[in-house]
Amino acid sequence: MKRALVLAMVTGCLVFGSTAVALAAGTGTQADAKIAVHLTSRPAKAITICTTASPEQTGGLLCTDENNENINTEGNLQTSYAAYHVVVGSDPAAGITGASFGIAYDASIGHFGWTNCGDLEFPGNGWPASGGVTAITFASCQNTPNDADAGATAITVLGEAYLYAYGAGQYCLTPRLSVPAQDFQVADCANSSSDLCYPDAAGKVGFGGVAGYAPCYTPPTPVENTTWGAIKSNVGE
Repeated sequence: MKRALVLAMVTGCLVFGSTAVALAAGTGTQADAKIAVHLTSRPAKAITICTTASPEQTGGLLCTDENNENINTEGNLQTSYAAYHVVVGSDPAAGITGASFGIAYDASIGHFGWTNCGDLEFPGNGWPASGGVTAITFASCQNTPNDADAGATAITVLGEAYLYAYGAGQYCLTPRLSVPAQDFQVADCANSSSDLCYPDAAGKVGFGGVAGYAPCYTPPTPVENTTWGAIKSNVGE
């Protein structure tokens, strides 16, 4: 990914007076990965949140491009939701062993619990309050084939938030704004970090008629200038 594609479509969330700004284009082995937020009904048994009730085991999530996705990003008011935080579009060969991100949400949205689906978690800045940040790691390589796209990509469930909206509002993924690096990353199975393109690769959900955002898009193919004027400029003439 060379640059943010949909900055005009995805407004930055305010976090205690700070605005999440666009980061550099994605880099690394998993530069085309995205972190989505997917709303479902809450599982009857908490023990199943990260197992049989998770999107990994219920058919996957389609996130091929903006015209081919099935991520639920809009919810009703006064309804309990499981908001799954999911890495989609990742390369199965490289795999995933971790992710770092933050969250921001309106005061009209109640956050009543967070279930970490990784092995270790390093929360900060009041997580899971709005403005909170976290880093999640897995002890083993995560490269579960995404059934929704016939295994062309992998899917990794990071965790689940129990959300309930009393009024219209949004819940957004952000970089970790409270740390010096302000990173929005995933790590592959060689423990190499990939910077994800923000806000393009960051999901958000909306409630009460407020739009959400599924980070499903096709990265552009770079086009090189081939006019004689551009060629002369490139070689310094």
